[in-house]
Amino acid sequence: VARFSERNSATGRWGEGSMVQTGEENSGVRFNKFPFLSEASGLWHSQSYPEMRLAEVYYSLAEIYFREGNVAKAAELMDYVRIRNYEPEDWAAHSYSQGGITLTEQEFIDDWGREFLGECKRRTFLIRWGRFGQAWWNKEADTIDRSIFPMPRRALDANPLLEQKAPGFER
Repeated sequence: VARFSERNSATGRWGEGSMVQTGEENSGVRFNKFPFLSEASGLWHSQSYPEMRLAEVYYSLAEIYFREGNVAKAAELMDYVRIRNYEPEDWAAHSYSQGGITLTEQEFIDDWGREFLGECKRRTFLIRWGRFGQAWWNKEADTIDRSIFPMPRRALDANPLLEQKAPGFER
């Protein structure tokens, strides 16, 4: 466990150039997939966060082909994105279109999860595939459907025609 809790006196940023110390306040994973913007840009000095990447376009199109039953075309589109992760001599063993890995529904869902790790797309994707709330790793299946967010009490009180659809949050 590492803790970056000291402020750099030169830059004023936390954790930058500071010593790593043992501590429990930061147990877990901090995801840093996208670079920080430069301070000269005059923009928000935090991480830039893309709404959509080209990889998502390829994967979305691949999903369309996969659901149509054209697994070969889906595999080809996913490989356009995945090839960057492997050395040329190792690629054939990791390719969907070259027969290294068979593209099944479960593999498709797993690959979406790997490619878009930390981009807040997993919940939507699992709902779209009818997998949200199922058991995985050490999590048991949900007994309540949590795929619908509850409406705020203020909105329900302001309009008596609104109806709460989320289970467990009825009036």
